[in-house]
Amino acid sequence: MIMPRGGFSDYKSFLHELGHALHYGFANSKYPMEYLYLGDNAVTEAYAFTFDHMMVNPLWVKRYLSLKDPQLFTRYSITYSIFMLRRYGAKIRYELIFHRDGKDSDMRMTYSDLLRKSTLMKQNDVNYLQDIDANMYVASYLRAWILEAQLNMYLTENYDEDWFRNPKASNFMLDLFSMGQKYTADEIARQLGYKGLEVEYMWRRLINTLNDL
Repeated sequence: MIMPRGGFSDYKSFLHELGHALHYGFANSKYPMEYLYLGDNAVTEAYAFTFDHMMVNPLWVKRYLSLKDPQLFTRYSITYSIFMLRRYGAKIRYELIFHRDGKDSDMRMTYSDLLRKSTLMKQNDVNYLQDIDANMYVASYLRAWILEAQLNMYLTENYDEDWFRNPKASNFMLDLFSMGQKYTADEIARQLGYKGLEVEYMWRRLINTLNDL
């Protein structure tokens, strides 16, 4: 479900929710409920990011979006992704502090300082209570970003740079979707041939793509 506002964020939100819909829609209905709806939410978020991060893929942007300057759009998309990663890195630090000793500290100042230093932008402290994800979901997002980058690397290496057009890549993704949330993000990363969730793939992808534009 999205709330249309117009522009970049609408398309990004649509692709993200499409990833969730495909994941759950193609999950094996014969699995027990625990495998379908419980488990590690970083998994479904990684699949959702796989779709909304098409907007940082220069080949996808050039092929499917009718833009006068696809390179400029891709550069913006990557810069926005880096901003969000830095913001969520600050958010998880803030939430850990908040849950540990929030009653004894000036959390308004802590919130604005952490986010300002991480994003290099002035932060209004009015959201210091509202900008907290239930059940530390911020950690699921961060782990999902890592897994998505590793999955993208796997797809690129095995199905070429335009893997999103390859029927074999589609079949591979459907196999992943069919497992619901039976496995954790770390377990899926290992199934893809990695040691586990390895953060360097996330930064390497964004920085290398940005430098190649």
